[in-house]
Amino acid sequence: MRMLDILNKEDQSMQIEEDHMIQIREYLTMLDLIMEIDLESLPEVSKKGKLTVITQPGLRMHGMCCKGSWWN
Repeated sequence: MRMLDILNKEDQSMQIEEDHMIQIREYLTMLDLIMEIDLESLPEVSKKGKLTVITQPGLRMHGMCCKGSWWN
């Protein structure tokens, strides 16, 4: 029995350019599937950065939610 394989697999790939990555990131952000969060580290508090995380729409809490009386 022969296995099925993709014909001309090598010809069906392409290089992903920076423009493609920007478009993909914008699209995933619009779908509410990714977000950037601020990254701070200890003991070097002045060292800051950004981190992109995958989210689950509707199930994440924003910083404003933690200020309510139900959280305390």
